[in-house]
Amino acid sequence: MESMLPLIFFAMHEEANEETKANVELWKDLWNDVSPGDAGIRLNLNVIIPKLETSLTDASWSRKAQAANAIQTIATRLSSSLDEPDRVRLIKLLLCGLQGRTFEGKARLLQALAGLTKGLDRGHQICPSIIDAAMREARKREPIYRTLALASLGDILDQLEADRFEEVYNMSWNLLEKKELRKESDDEDEPSTSQELSADERNKRAQTLNRLKEVVWETLGKSWPRHSIETQHRYQLFFAENCTSILAESTRPVQVSLLAALTKYIERLHVFDESAQLPDLPQINQEKKIKTDAPTPQTREAIVEKICTDVLAAVALAAGVPHTGLKKEALNIVLMLIKRLSGAKDQQPLNLIKQNFEANLEKFQRDSAPEIRCRIKDIEEKLSKFNSGN
Repeated sequence: MESMLPLIFFAMHEEANEETKANVELWKDLWNDVSPGDAGIRLNLNVIIPKLETSLTDASWSRKAQAANAIQTIATRLSSSLDEPDRVRLIKLLLCGLQGRTFEGKARLLQALAGLTKGLDRGHQICPSIIDAAMREARKREPIYRTLALASLGDILDQLEADRFEEVYNMSWNLLEKKELRKESDDEDEPSTSQELSADERNKRAQTLNRLKEVVWETLGKSWPRHSIETQHRYQLFFAENCTSILAESTRPVQVSLLAALTKYIERLHVFDESAQLPDLPQINQEKKIKTDAPTPQTREAIVEKICTDVLAAVALAAGVPHTGLKKEALNIVLMLIKRLSGAKDQQPLNLIKQNFEANLEKFQRDSAPEIRCRIKDIEEKLSKFNSGN
């Protein structure tokens, strides 16, 4: 039976479709009969991993993806209880499998790699190799694969708390300015052929591009560094400014992802700490910034006020849109701003938040969804405490 266990475990991770779904379910039932629960996986890792190793080095793309699905299950089910030597061994297998050309199912390897980073010691020597591999894959041009690769990259950077924001920004910001996809490879040197496409194909490409933009925002939010004051200082004003300027031109799902990214940005923003010292570093290059006649704020207080003003402009825009998900994310931003700025000696930012919320309250209240009403109530309670403290 021991020799059969890895085969059963591998078989139940075949990509499920109309043809294979019934067989996959049978294999899952068999696995649960002979080796039920997470303990069954843990006790049999010594025979499962060699099988996965063989499959990941197989010439068949589908077998590589199937092995990655199995590794993802191991990462999810065992989580932090997965021993480090086994975790690192599986990571090395995936890193080897990710080398070379893009193939159907390759994104499964990246997703499994992201799953294994949860619980990995952030100081482990293999971490840079994980990040470099994910960065390399996220630069691939095929838009559907790139979308999946960027999503995994965001998860990896978030888990490992690594600062690669500038690289992520440089390779993905231009995607937010795209109006259409050219072709499957998205080759920048080829002329657009959109006029030759059918309406269905144009619609399909538009959906692919919008999903790519959603994930770019998710990844930018997750990659905003927690601990790198220098990177934050270079990009903090630019990020808030550009989020607001792009918001109005984006589709609803992209807008929702954008506001969620802003919440992560605010949550991690070092300059919101009263003890923050500004590093003696320049902001990012002027050619990357929105052209404006306004001088760049130089003091911590001025920077905080500018960021709040820009972010609250996005909140105000979202408040007027009849979309529950968008309003929910806008109210999440207000709650995060209050959390970060409550107790500060300088009350001006909180006054800005209060004024913005009161000015847009009626727009928010037009949506009677429970998640909107609950957040409005939370904000009102927090602001009432602020008022009573003054």
